[in-house]
Amino acid sequence: MFEMLALLSGCWNERELNELAIVMAMGVDKMEKTNNYQVAFQVVNPGAIAS
Repeated sequence: MFEMLALLSGCWNERELNELAIVMAMGVDKMEKTNNYQVAFQVVNPGAIAS
C-alpha cells in the first residue's frame, strides 16, 4: 500500500521559478530611539538571471 501512495503523490504543489522570491540575505537593525527592529531582505528574481 505504501508503494501506491508514493506513486500517487505527483507534483501537487509545484511552483515555477518566476513565481518564487528567493531571499539571499537578511539584515536586522535595532533602532536606538524607539527600540524597534528594522528588517531588510535582499531578494533575487530568478527570471532575471536565467539565461
